[in-house]
Amino acid sequence: MKFTLSWLKDHLDTSASLDEITQALTDLGLEVEEVVDPAARRAFFGFGALGLPTVAGGLSR
Repeated sequence: MKFTLSWLKDHLDTSASLDEITQALTDLGLEVEEVVDPAARRAFFGFGALGLPTVAGGLSR
């Protein structure tokens, strides 16, 4: 079963951290197979200034 942390916190009255919640679920006998952070996938993208294309070595065309 997959669900978001925000959905879980909507149904729980807790201020526990993600690690504490996953440990509590495991202690209850529920297997926590994976925790995925969607923001981490976007960390590889950045924003920069638009400029002229460059060739290998950093020289402008």
